[in-house]
Amino acid sequence: MRKHKIAIQGTEASFHHIAAQKIFGEDLLIESCVSFDEVCKKIVSNEADYGVMAIENLLTGCILTNYHLISRYQLNIIGEITLPIELHLMGIGSTTIDSIEKVISHPIALAQCNELLSNKSWEREQISDTATSAQSVAEQQLSSLAAIANETTASLYGLSILKKNIHDIKGNRTRFLVLSRQKVRNEHANKACVSFQLPNVSGSLSSALVLMQKLGLNLTKIQSVPLASNNDQYQFILDVEWGTGISFEASINTLRSEVLELSILGVYIKNEIIS
Repeated sequence: MRKHKIAIQGTEASFHHIAAQKIFGEDLLIESCVSFDEVCKKIVSNEADYGVMAIENLLTGCILTNYHLISRYQLNIIGEITLPIELHLMGIGSTTIDSIEKVISHPIALAQCNELLSNKSWEREQISDTATSAQSVAEQQLSSLAAIANETTASLYGLSILKKNIHDIKGNRTRFLVLSRQKVRNEHANKACVSFQLPNVSGSLSSALVLMQKLGLNLTKIQSVPLASNNDQYQFILDVEWGTGISFEASINTLRSEVLELSILGVYIKNEIIS
């Protein structure tokens, strides 16, 4: 049986890699990418079977640009997974808290550890992903250099954890989406991501939300993004869920007649948070 090839932003032992393993199993091939845009291109060009992409974090919020990428490349959301994010400060064996002069990591990881970092005089440097920052520390062998990454990464590169769980919010977590070129029909699907525009008139959003409630669609997330072509017009991106006895297709067809430019970004099974 052929191994799945999964495009991720980052490298081995990164959070995207861990998420991919949770979804597809550990026996997979990773197509490492330097950006989310490259992840999408790998899927579209058939260089990867699927992609795994972060979409929101408990602390830093939603990555709106990733919704734009999904739409631009006409990809389909076919699943999701939410992982706890535990970040640790690590360095080579001779590194101590007092010897650190610079800390490197992914910009979002740095932001998630701001409480500790703001109380130190350490220089901060942004790296493409957490795993690469740990690899860089291992390669440079400087006691003045530390990385912020996960425990798997520390083990992979033989680094010592100097301080565990340095993220500002305990219970921090990130939701990842599974992306595919093709739509995947699943009779047990109970969640969808949709986008639409609305007429620029008073009460249009309220009317759409009331209609969704009547149709049995439970709104769990909503984002608004101004359109580049019209500063007075917004695109709304929503996550909705539904229970047994509700036909999503029938509900969405009714909603389509009341909104503008409705698009379904994906229909899939809601995934519970992994502890």
